[in-house]
Amino acid sequence: MTVVQSLTPVFTYGTLAQGQKLHAVMEALSSLYLGEGYILPTTYDMVDLIDFPGLIETSSRNHHIGGELYGVHEENLYLLDGVEGVPFLYVRKEIPVVYWSSKSESEIGVNAWVYLFNRKVNQHTVPKTERFRLVPFNETSRMQKIWKDTPNYV
Repeated sequence: MTVVQSLTPVFTYGTLAQGQKLHAVMEALSSLYLGEGYILPTTYDMVDLIDFPGLIETSSRNHHIGGELYGVHEENLYLLDGVEGVPFLYVRKEIPVVYWSSKSESEIGVNAWVYLFNRKVNQHTVPKTERFRLVPFNETSRMQKIWKDTPNYV
């Protein structure tokens, strides 16, 4: 599914997001920032892997995972795969996300590519991340207000 003609949606929740150490990659690929977003409560959770976060599949969770949605040229997905260490460190999977579109001033649901951590994690010793849970927001951010009003978000 494309969000903007010829662009493929990619959801970022960590080092590729604005203000994080690998965001320059998104800029170098001429990615189009579409808006703040989140993954609905499903079977995914986030863990802190010290230098970066990892999204993992889990048996249950009850909170949202925040991040950003970008439109990426499909031919550049393999470059992002290389940056993310696919298939050894991460795998790319298409999952449903919701983002705030300032253009239509509404929430929009799309299927987007997300990078899932591809290693075993001991969930009892690796805490949910605090450092990467959301990209930096300003106080007037609409999604920040939604998340503040939503119980159990990450």
